[in-house]
Amino acid sequence: MKRLDRETHLISISRVFKRADVDVSEIRFRGAVRAKTVESFRTFLDQAGARSRYLVVDLSELEYIGSGGIGALLAQAAAQERNQGWLRLIAPSTSVTMILSLAGVLEKLPALDSVDNALKDLPARAA
Repeated sequence: MKRLDRETHLISISRVFKRADVDVSEIRFRGAVRAKTVESFRTFLDQAGARSRYLVVDLSELEYIGSGGIGALLAQAAAQERNQGWLRLIAPSTSVTMILSLAGVLEKLPALDSVDNALKDLPARAA
């Protein structure tokens, strides 16, 4: 049986849905964001963010995120803001929460416990 290489393992699942007539892009990650997977992580974020101004990023099944992944999250959040939107983090795993907290990311991108809570400040209609 072939053993999965945890260093290169990153899976993303994304969708676009409507809430109050506004398109929202959601992406969920499983695995780890390390040097070998950071470019994929960045690409997945960019593609999901391009689908909508509003991006929710579910990190509940992410085991680890390195500095490159943190940089990618912050860059994507800035890109969403430039497009009059936002990026919201959803339920980071315990280990990822600790990393993001130590890096000061949670001061800029608060982690919310659910998609529904993230969408509370969604505008009634996007222009």
